[in-house]
Amino acid sequence: MKGALRFLVVVLMTSAAGSAFAASFDVGDLLSNSTGVQGSVSGSPSLVQNDLAQLWMQAAFGDSIILNGQLGLTYANAQTGFGNALSPQVLAVDLNTLNLQATFPQPQPGVSLYQYTLGRATVSDFSALVLSQNADGLSMTFGFPVASLNVAMAYTGLLLKPSTTIVLSRADAADSVNPAVLFAPPRLLEALQLTFPAVFGQRIILQAIAQEDMRGTVLDLATPAKTSEIVKLGQTTQDPTLGGPVSTQYFGLELDGPIVGALYYDAYGYLQTGQFLQYTDGSYQQAGQLAYLASIGLRYYAPDLLFSAVGAKLLFASGDASATTVVEGKAAGTSSAFTPITNATIAYVFSPQLTNIAYGEVSYSLKPLTAIRAALADSLQTQVVADVFLRPTPGATSAPGIVAGNTDLYLGTEVDLVVTARPVSDIGLTLTAGVFMPGSAFGAAPAIQYKTGLEVSISI
Repeated sequence: MKGALRFLVVVLMTSAAGSAFAASFDVGDLLSNSTGVQGSVSGSPSLVQNDLAQLWMQAAFGDSIILNGQLGLTYANAQTGFGNALSPQVLAVDLNTLNLQATFPQPQPGVSLYQYTLGRATVSDFSALVLSQNADGLSMTFGFPVASLNVAMAYTGLLLKPSTTIVLSRADAADSVNPAVLFAPPRLLEALQLTFPAVFGQRIILQAIAQEDMRGTVLDLATPAKTSEIVKLGQTTQDPTLGGPVSTQYFGLELDGPIVGALYYDAYGYLQTGQFLQYTDGSYQQAGQLAYLASIGLRYYAPDLLFSAVGAKLLFASGDASATTVVEGKAAGTSSAFTPITNATIAYVFSPQLTNIAYGEVSYSLKPLTAIRAALADSLQTQVVADVFLRPTPGATSAPGIVAGNTDLYLGTEVDLVVTARPVSDIGLTLTAGVFMPGSAFGAAPAIQYKTGLEVSISI
């Protein structure tokens, strides 16, 4: 706690002092309110409320250096939809961003760009499905004539718990519902990305990401006494309620670009390795993980037909038939269940973790009032999305409600409608409605689930 408070004091003093000497200084805020209902056709609806207030600042020092800051206040009531873990009511304030960014075009012959960001910023993989997280650290980007290289290292242990979705171990899961634990799991993130923007008209991205569990180490800076205990390598006393440190690595490749005319594609995949502890032959021993995720998508644009766009996507995240949970659920042998570092939203009602999940998606969007040639009509856009979900194995997924011992693989189908509009430049409206029809994995006659909500955002 003391380390986190010192960090916040230092960065806020730096921000205040730096802004006094800045060549230019801008501030603004974003207010967002989302209100809706969710439930099942066989039960009563429940209120879904999410509110966000963000205050941001940007101070420029000459042409090369910028100081960025963003303070956020969030509120969310309890949500218990399909694929969403029970989350208690949350009211939290956190420093979302505070960093110093420096950009130097053509710093020397053979290098077209050098850029670094020091402080709290977003660290993400190219798909944002494996990792998308604010964290404290350093990232550097180097531009070359044929490629760009980004290297980043960051730490998550100074974030407040509501600011992260990292749950990779039993200790993470226990702390996530423990009100005495204030800070996020202590993870050291390392990422390297090499991008070739134009190879025969296609973009190629190579990426390597690692996260290291810092529990019980000198980098476990913000862990109070009430955080969950962990078992240690070589420990001879078995405790089935506890887990150990979990570290993972991801090696990714993405290809994307045009096929012909207005038809585009993207294809990517990750090979995941990992290390965790299993109780074997009287002691806790190191166990391995070997898993994968793959996706391919197509997009076709028809701007002359009311700015229509048609999309299709297939995604497969491997599972493990003998795993009992998505977190340290393998009792013996190598785990084949893919586990992302952070959880992404993949559908509106049913949005499980990308572990032991496969789905196909089709979407269609258009601007229905474009012919009117009015500002509001041009900003009005509608989209329909349909997803079919399966689990590759009868093993564990993060979706609650699956009948114990049920080996059926069909999880269900969801259809969503999204309508967005921006009546003026500072106000945005988004109306979303979704219906999820659970499949046979949830039993003989599972109830249809629904969710709808209206989000209003104002930027000043």
